[in-house]
Amino acid sequence: MHPHESGLREQHGGRAPPLRNPRPGDIRSALASLSDPQPAAAPLRDLLEHRFGGPAGSDLDGMAFGNLLLAALTTKTGDFVEAIEAVGRMLQVRGRVLPVTTTSTDLCAELADGSLVEGEAEVRAPGKPAIRRVFVKNPHASVLPQARTALEEADVVLLGPGCLYTSVLACGVVPGVAEAIRSTRGITVLVANMTTTPGQTDGMRLADHVEAAVACMGGDALDYVLVNNSRPSPAMLHAYEALNVRWVEATDADLARIERLGTKPLIRNLLETGWREVRQLHKLDTIRHDGKKILEVLGPLTRTPY
Repeated sequence: MHPHESGLREQHGGRAPPLRNPRPGDIRSALASLSDPQPAAAPLRDLLEHRFGGPAGSDLDGMAFGNLLLAALTTKTGDFVEAIEAVGRMLQVRGRVLPVTTTSTDLCAELADGSLVEGEAEVRAPGKPAIRRVFVKNPHASVLPQARTALEEADVVLLGPGCLYTSVLACGVVPGVAEAIRSTRGITVLVANMTTTPGQTDGMRLADHVEAAVACMGGDALDYVLVNNSRPSPAMLHAYEALNVRWVEATDADLARIERLGTKPLIRNLLETGWREVRQLHKLDTIRHDGKKILEVLGPLTRTPY
């Protein structure tokens, strides 16, 4: 990420006891991703993502050290944003990481059958009707002023890639965020997911993903959609299909539909290179974009070297 950009994250929490809201999981991941790439920073970066073992069901079982560090600093300073900035200084983060809100709230979803589910774990749970829309429960939740300013003054607002409803649109439904994105002085780019996410986007086409983003952000919010046109190997596809992670094809019909939604698809080879096997992560792995390839596309759009 460019030194003058900000990474914005919303965290509604899946499993977070004994921590109270705001839950810091997505913030922790952003801090680790944007930390100094030099080898000297690697031990602290790895420590941030370290997860404790322990008896199943215990408070520390599966807990990330970085979550505890952020929680401790928040308790000490009384300010979640100040705690994030303190960890950012430790990691020599390039840029700035901000939560979109510091108001304690849960993510909720309205499903295709009209029923409602509450909490990130329920929103992403498999085996339920399709998600119609997501929203935040707390009516008093609002965008953090620093986050609003960062969005409005950004050269590029980059949305995604990530879980459509519990990551990308979870930010957009916080009151004030979509308005700030629509009024940004720069361009807004959605990186279209290359796969479905079990429990969230099962059966959705490429254009369905974009349509959900447009419905959330507003019809004039998205300037471009980055679309991958490189197909993975059969071995790669098969490995993820076994996890119910399905490839999202960029068909001519989808691309035409995206244009009718009022945004411009940019079609490039964005597929990661060097894949060997499914990664064993705390959350479900997926087929990934190559970050350097994304930056190569963004540079000419903004006339900014990345």
